[in-house]
Amino acid sequence: MARAGIREQWRDLNAARPGPGPLAVWALALGLGAALGLITGVGNGALIRADAPARSDVAASAAAVAWAERTFPTFEPVTVHGRGDAAVELPAHAGIISATYRGDDDFNVVVVDRFDRMTDVDYAVSTVGAYSGHTAFGYDSSDAVALRVTADDGASWNLTISPIASAPGFTSAGTGDAVFLHEGEPATMTAMHGGDEPILITELTGDADATSTSLLFNESAVSGEPARLGSGPSLVVVEAVGDWSLTID
Repeated sequence: MARAGIREQWRDLNAARPGPGPLAVWALALGLGAALGLITGVGNGALIRADAPARSDVAASAAAVAWAERTFPTFEPVTVHGRGDAAVELPAHAGIISATYRGDDDFNVVVVDRFDRMTDVDYAVSTVGAYSGHTAFGYDSSDAVALRVTADDGASWNLTISPIASAPGFTSAGTGDAVFLHEGEPATMTAMHGGDEPILITELTGDADATSTSLLFNESAVSGEPARLGSGPSLVVVEAVGDWSLTID
């Protein structure tokens, strides 16, 4: 199913929900379980504390990390392992989702608010077949409270939710979805992408009191057309299928 079609179906479903949905009851039960020191599972997923941060193969600068810690919530990373559909409580309203999926069918991770309605982020992940990538949520909204995962019952998936301050530094090349912290003066960014799906690159600047989000690229194929990267520190989110490369001049 096309990504746009899936989103429209979710919006129609949300419009029919005037009040709190099943997520509100689920979140209350999960919160009580956490308060009692229990490990709580939903569907086939189990909530597990983990020490590993999001991918950090390129270290972000100290200034960029300090900015992210001031601007976004800090918390202990959480890892969830599961099969099939599940609801996952978020440790904070903003962070990074590092996801892997080993199935052949649809795999969707939706960010929802306390009324079980999609937030502005829509789909953190929406794909068919195996997936491995890093996405961000809550960087332009404070409504996120949980994730809804839909997946083939027999296929396993893993999610790690980490603070945005744990993102790596600027990455010049990669494959698929990625998140990184950028520090520097305003510059020109050039993106190269050979995938069939559009590549979206978003930059967020500002501080905890006022942030600004800019869509740098939204193209089916990018072949050297530049965009203006703002003054850092900033958060840069890449949404892509296939290989990509970025150059800052």
